[in-house]
Amino acid sequence: MKDQNQYRAAIARCIAATALAFALSARADDQGLRQFDANNDGTITAAEFAAEAAAEVADLQASLTDRLDTNDDGTITTAEALAVHQKMAADHVAAFLKRFDRNGDGVVNASDVPTGKKARAPRLPEEFDANGDGAVTADELKAAGEAMVADLQDDLFTKFDANKDGSITADETKAVYTARVNERITHILDTFDANKDGSVTAAEIAAVTSGRGHGRGPGRPGGPGGPRH
Repeated sequence: MKDQNQYRAAIARCIAATALAFALSARADDQGLRQFDANNDGTITAAEFAAEAAAEVADLQASLTDRLDTNDDGTITTAEALAVHQKMAADHVAAFLKRFDRNGDGVVNASDVPTGKKARAPRLPEEFDANGDGAVTADELKAAGEAMVADLQDDLFTKFDANKDGSITADETKAVYTARVNERITHILDTFDANKDGSVTAAEIAAVTSGRGHGRGPGRPGGPGGPRH
């Protein structure tokens, strides 16, 4: 009987521990931390943070170069980016015309306004209807496309072209994305790593989240660094 009681007690402790681990795992997932816990043991070590950071940086680099490095040589040139951005702008203008140019003449004016008692002229996006007169001319379409291309080019090269030579190397994209990912990890550690040992345990996650409920992790609405309503 004594052995049976000990066995039952051991089973009960096992079930309780499993339930706790599941709850803490779910809580970690709520906070966007589970992706870092590679072995799912409830603790995110410094090595796991580093490994996930490296993988995330590589994925971000691949996503960028897949879109813009059209000759696959590892460098994004001004010309390569320009060609991609011009295509994006052309598609954007085409989508606008598909929505508003009812008669297919390549511009938007009074002839494109629906007829009928309840019909009214659509409100045109300011990026196309520069003068706000309710019509979009060929010149305005051209200007809108060129402005979009210029903005995309400026944003890309301002962000990544550290040496301002008109091309973006793998080292430059890696530096930008590494800084971004490290900032996120630093914020996580600042939020959860109570003993400042570079790792985050299930107990540390529970200590932070138990007082504020789920869904308010770092960077989320209501959480540290997150937007406030």
